[in-house]
Amino acid sequence: MHVHETRIDGKRFLDEIKVCSCQKKTGGEYELLCRIHQRGETWYQCPESAELLSRDDGRKTWYLTPAAQKTAREAIRRFEDAVAKTESEGAIEIRLPEEEVSLALRRRSKTAFNAVLHFPDGQGRPIVQLLENQTVGEIVKETAGVLRRDREKKETADLLDQPSRRELPENPFYRAALASGDELLPVQLRLLYRLADKDDCKKLGKLLQQRVLPALGKEYDRVFTIPTREIDFDLLARSGYEFVHRPYFAMRDSTHSLCEINPHTKYGVDAGKANAQPTSFRAFLALFEEDGSDTPG
Repeated sequence: MHVHETRIDGKRFLDEIKVCSCQKKTGGEYELLCRIHQRGETWYQCPESAELLSRDDGRKTWYLTPAAQKTAREAIRRFEDAVAKTESEGAIEIRLPEEEVSLALRRRSKTAFNAVLHFPDGQGRPIVQLLENQTVGEIVKETAGVLRRDREKKETADLLDQPSRRELPENPFYRAALASGDELLPVQLRLLYRLADKDDCKKLGKLLQQRVLPALGKEYDRVFTIPTREIDFDLLARSGYEFVHRPYFAMRDSTHSLCEINPHTKYGVDAGKANAQPTSFRAFLALFEEDGSDTPG
């Protein structure tokens, strides 16, 4: 028996939940991330009554004392309040061809959003998922991932993941962004989909009051090896760069003290050849001045 557990009439009671949060509801059960003494931080299922926690499809159950119930109910209340606030009047509604999947989006800063995603699980139970303080790219990725669980929804998932310039007007996020009147969101989506031109990046830089790098021309379609400690990763993330992680077992003659970056495709690797001749990040940024594409912050 753990120190913060009590057994009464054959039932295990948790005396205390140190920290508790909720980001999802499935049917009538909330999924709570709880930090419990001597048990660490783990996901549990919790009914609306907040009388107990369970794991492993209900095979493991802990009843809650009044103090622990109070902590669980507070997490549930915060979740419900955040969902209601995100979905209230003024939210950007993303309408998908699959009517059983819906999304409400609300901007919380120039670069972050809250969102509420509704979709059924494999058993048809309704799921409400709260996404907080995430970039539009992270929300798009999560939505596409939900759709990919059903093979029949693959076409819409592909349209969300990487539409072509011709397909962009049919993209549900892009359509909603244009209809919302949000001046920033359509440009952020074009940047996400690597369809932003130099003017888009200049406009985005002015709206964000921060530097944004456009994709350089085809003549710059090559890899630059740059010392990791010199790189401004916030600038690259803001400009739409994506990095692939190279794990240690695949390093061979590479090192994580260097990174490989392609300024045309905006893709990079968080490792570089140990014997490569590195380019300074300052010299890398100078490429944008040579190309006439620099966007001052």
